[in-house]
Amino acid sequence: MTISGGPMDPVSLRMAEEERLRQEAIPAKGKSRLEDAAGFLPVAESEAAEKLMDLVEAELFDRICKVLAEDAQALAILNILNAFNTRRDVARRAVKQLMNHP
Repeated sequence: MTISGGPMDPVSLRMAEEERLRQEAIPAKGKSRLEDAAGFLPVAESEAAEKLMDLVEAELFDRICKVLAEDAQALAILNILNAFNTRRDVARRAVKQLMNHP
């Protein structure tokens, strides 16, 4: 397909040369993104970053506890889970005791 100004790519409807350059740039952009991501690793694994993540996780945990305490449905679900876990723990202890006694 040709329009004044040069050949066009029939799929992208861009000028053929422009499309070729764009396609060639895709791997370079990907490599650049990978290099940027890899460059963050020393920062992410630093002691300061670990302390920051611990603080953020603690804040999130506190917030979740507050939200759950105010949500009747969430409390009901937690009660079901707690009851199930308690019964499971009792069952495990019972099995252990039965296995230890002839």
